[in-house]
Amino acid sequence: HQGYYQRILWIYAEIGIDVQMRELGRVLCGIEDDVSIAILMQRIYQKIANEKVLIVFDNVDDPESLTAFLPPEEALRYGHLITTHRLMKVLALPVFQLEGFTPEEGMLCIQKRLKNQSSISVDEASQLLNAVENHPLALAQALAYISRGHCTLAEYPKHFYLHQLRSHASIDEPTLDTVRTSLMMSLLQLRKKQPQALSLLQNCIG
Repeated sequence: HQGYYQRILWIYAEIGIDVQMRELGRVLCGIEDDVSIAILMQRIYQKIANEKVLIVFDNVDDPESLTAFLPPEEALRYGHLITTHRLMKVLALPVFQLEGFTPEEGMLCIQKRLKNQSSISVDEASQLLNAVENHPLALAQALAYISRGHCTLAEYPKHFYLHQLRSHASIDEPTLDTVRTSLMMSLLQLRKKQPQALSLLQNCIG
């Protein structure tokens, strides 16, 4: 839908919504930092009220942090707002739960990311997809891991199962946490090859 929207505003929640909105206020409206959040948001939404605009609040893990920045309904007469998060419900916004890749979509993703490999075994690709449960983010992390030479496509499922983590959604129904497992594997490689970089990352996270 890129051709439809006149403006796309992508806000990364983990960086800080208020910091990015103040920068947006400076760019769009010439607003200085000394105004309140309420006035800042009012001015921004007045500026874009008649535009075909898409606003994305990405990776919102704290629903309450979003409240002060949501537009009034009349501010998006021609636009749309999307929040992405790992929570089942954020405020009163409608929720669309994304499904995992189909086998065909997963295979296409593998072929595109590992296109420099001479050949890709359908069986090995299927085993990788099964390991990460067709989860798009876990698959992306796995393919990055493979493309950096940490292991081959055939070897990845073995590495994955060795490091597999579980998160318990309920006592009776444990679910494999594919994203955390694939991320942890990448962090272990970082600790092995660039320990200072991992230390810096940990300090940034606090």
